Amino acid sequence: MKVHEVKNSIIESFHENNNPHAFLVYTNNLDQCYKDILDLIRIVNCNRNGEEDCDCPACRLFKTNNSPDFIDIKPEGKDIKVGQVEKITSQFITKPLINKYQIYLINEAEKLNVVAANKLLKFLEEPSEGIVGILITDNIRGILPTIKSRCTVFSFNYEYSNLLSLLNITEDIFEKYYNDSMQMVYNLENMPKYQLLRFLKEVSKKDRNDILEIMKLVLKIYTIKFENLLHSCYNELEFTDQILNLIQTKDEYELVKKINDINKIIRLISSNTNRDLTLTRLAVIWE
Repeated sequence: MKVHEVKNSIIESFHENNNPHAFLVYTNNLDQCYKDILDLIRIVNCNRNGEEDCDCPACRLFKTNNSPDFIDIKPEGKDIKVGQVEKITSQFITKPLINKYQIYLINEAEKLNVVAANKLLKFLEEPSEGIVGILITDNIRGILPTIKSRCTVFSFNYEYSNLLSLLNITEDIFEKYYNDSMQMVYNLENMPKYQLLRFLKEVSKKDRNDILEIMKLVLKIYTIKFENLLHSCYNELEFTDQILNLIQTKDEYELVKKINDINKIIRLISSNTNRDLTLTRLAVIWE
């Protein structure tokens, strides 16, 4: 089923009072899925007909992030912590104040740490009437089997019509950073270390935000290669050839290391460390 069909079937289950108490939504595009699930939550709680421009009290509060009947949980740092999950039981202690349902949304649910996951599991084992959980993940294998078994699983599988949709970026980002990102990947893959060091020193002279945008695109490129290696999910898309052929390795462990190394560099640059030293470090740890 296409995403809009799955979305409509979930909305219909709410309207028919036949919805499960917990959903696990598996997706290949976290950002777009998050937006679609937010819209779904607004629609099922709307006091009218769910139109996009609805100004009913429920929609108005939801759109301004002031709904007392909605909890939005995302990773804090590397993981989702138990205190975030405990917020569900502490906030949802009465019947919905405005909405038809009290809904908690856990984005990147595979990042629940062990204590938080066990806390959530206990909550799922003893569901309360009128409370609905929606978990989103792009790594369903990272979800505890016991949590997965207590959720109804749906797939939001987005079709990629072009390179922009695959990379999940705007045309402006593409035009400004794509060529630099591809050049970065080419140099990482082909340059001897001493030449790579010189190249990265030139990159370090750019604005910090520009470096971050380039590195984020580099990360996406390596991730696409890794996903394709595991699932052959982009082989039939002609516009991915330039990405898939740029990185020659077929060793998934090597790709995981490279993805982790790029993530480390992004975190360091984001934390305002010295750009030159940080990119030099990339050349040193790169293999």
